[in-house]
Amino acid sequence: MGHANVIIGLLHSAFSVGCIAGPFLAGSLTNIGSRPWYHWYIVMCAFSFVGLVLLSFAFWPQDSDEYRTEIAQDNEDNSAQNHQWFPATLFKAETLVGIGFVFICLGVEASITSWIPTYIKRSRNGGDLSSSLCVSFFHIGMATGRLTMGYMTDIFGLYRPMTIAICAALACQVLFFLVVTSSSSTAIVGILGFFIGPGYPSAMIALTNLLPANERVGTTSIVNSAGQVGAAILPFALGTLSGRFGIEVFNYIVSGEILALLVLWRWLVKTSSKER
Repeated sequence: MGHANVIIGLLHSAFSVGCIAGPFLAGSLTNIGSRPWYHWYIVMCAFSFVGLVLLSFAFWPQDSDEYRTEIAQDNEDNSAQNHQWFPATLFKAETLVGIGFVFICLGVEASITSWIPTYIKRSRNGGDLSSSLCVSFFHIGMATGRLTMGYMTDIFGLYRPMTIAICAALACQVLFFLVVTSSSSTAIVGILGFFIGPGYPSAMIALTNLLPANERVGTTSIVNSAGQVGAAILPFALGTLSGRFGIEVFNYIVSGEILALLVLWRWLVKTSSKER
């Protein structure tokens, strides 16, 4: 598919836009429309039905025969290497690094969106508006960053721009620690979202480029599952530590997680270089 990186960035950017629009629409339904809160589930069912129709229409030609043909064409030159038992594929270096990276990446995103309002209120003496704006700005930044990274990848490649983005995210987190006003913190969180947002789609692009066709579906499913586990565990761990040591540990934990992302991304770059 032409401009696949741009399309993937657009799709992931649409997810972040949905994270912004969903709470706004739900609040409008209950406050402005004076509807019971459970009516929002009717809206979600309607959106889900529309998504089912659109996905069926978009991928109807991609049946099992088409998938097997694509795998056969991909494996013509190196069939012995590409037909591996799935556990062997799971324990390949690039798969394990991808699992670790996506686990932390989605965990960081969930930790920030879950705990940044509490941090702004308790540590920066911010109000309800500034704390909620932090979450909105973070998702706006992620949507913009994911869309921008798609175009940057087409021009400059994948690995160097993402390395710069993770370093910039770490710098933003340090700046967020140093700046103590709630208004400035809101802007910094938006910029942080811009640089941290492309991490997940970039990891999926990297794994797709590294893995042969017959290993992509199973491996990316495991990697995505690990990301959802990270989104569940890391915010819980941050909350547990915050309850014991105070909300100020938020900065140290998120900074450490972003630093871990940088290490794993560089490891993935080295793995990619060896594969080439």
